[in-house]
Amino acid sequence: TTTPNILSELTWSDLEMTQIKAETGIILKDHYVLDGMFAYAEIYDGDNQDSDYLGNERTLEFSRSNNKSDGGEALDWSAGAGYRYYLDPQQGILEGLFPADDLWFTVLGGYSYHELNLTITDGFQTIPATGSFAGLGSNYWAEWDGPWAGIALLGSKSKLFGTFRFEYHWADYYGSANWNLRSDFQHPKSFEHEADGRGLVFNLGTGYKLTDNWTLDFRFDMQDWKTDPGIDRTFASSGTITEIRLNEVNWESKAFMLGSTFIF
Repeated sequence: TTTPNILSELTWSDLEMTQIKAETGIILKDHYVLDGMFAYAEIYDGDNQDSDYLGNERTLEFSRSNNKSDGGEALDWSAGAGYRYYLDPQQGILEGLFPADDLWFTVLGGYSYHELNLTITDGFQTIPATGSFAGLGSNYWAEWDGPWAGIALLGSKSKLFGTFRFEYHWADYYGSANWNLRSDFQHPKSFEHEADGRGLVFNLGTGYKLTDNWTLDFRFDMQDWKTDPGIDRTFASSGTITEIRLNEVNWESKAFMLGSTFIF
């Protein structure tokens, strides 16, 4: 809403993580579903770019640093409940659409929390081209939490099965940062962000029944989150607090997972 309309832009890209994830699904009386998930990941590689502009739409860039982000972590949990319906894939409009013996459709809702702790290290100044600089050890902590609603589809044929799941999330976004080399900012909280957000979560999986109780699973997860305009609140070392517009926050992630499930 002022010039520049994008003052500063921070981007973390190509973040690579190792993740462990546990999920549970409890089915009561064949139809009622209790659903839970917990995941933890450690970031071992990634890139960061910090750009500042004097002109609108990312023009007149006067400062850019290209840094590393080879630390940090991610934490996710979700809890929900739902109701599932049995669909006969051989009857009605479903006949011939799904090569399955059994088909279950579930409507779900719940609450989730997602946290990212991002780091900035190994500073390298690109604009102006002064090269590497020492002492960079900043971090940015992001939190998304709120209710969600979704659907899930499970089909099986002999020992093979496939799953599809979609969730829509309404999220409160909060972020805070410690810019360790900025003496004009307070520490450990240099600035914070607040906004309303939303997220789309997709899961697509397949598996093989090793026994009546054990399955081998492969799954692809994709997430796409973004916020509406919000508040960027900066805390100066002098004690002054300044508020300007936070244009938006975006988070996209993909995960490929191999796992195993035990059925009680």
